[in-house]
Amino acid sequence: PFPAWRLQDPDACAALLAEAGYARVEVETIQVGYHIERSLDWWELVERTPLIAPVESLAPEARTAFEARHQERVARCFGTEPLWLDIPVHMARGVRPEA
Repeated sequence: PFPAWRLQDPDACAALLAEAGYARVEVETIQVGYHIERSLDWWELVERTPLIAPVESLAPEARTAFEARHQERVARCFGTEPLWLDIPVHMARGVRPEA
C-alpha cells in the first residue's frame, strides 16, 4: 500500500537502478536504529512516515479516538527500558550511463 515499501527488498532496489539504465549496480544493507523512550515518541514517528496516510483519511473524531487507542496499546510495549527499533537501510549505487 505504501510506495516506499517496494524498496524493502534489496533486489527490488537493484532492479530499479538497472531499469533506470545504471550499470554495476550494488546494494549494501546496513543496520541502523534508535531508541524510543515513550509511546508518544512512537506516535511522532508514525506521523512523519507513510504510516500516517490511513489515519489521515479518518474523520477528526475518529482520528483522535484511534490515536488514543493506539498510544494506549503501544504504551504496553514499554517496560523499564526504551524500545530499540532496528531499521535496515539499503544503500544502492550504480554507475550512471553516459549521456
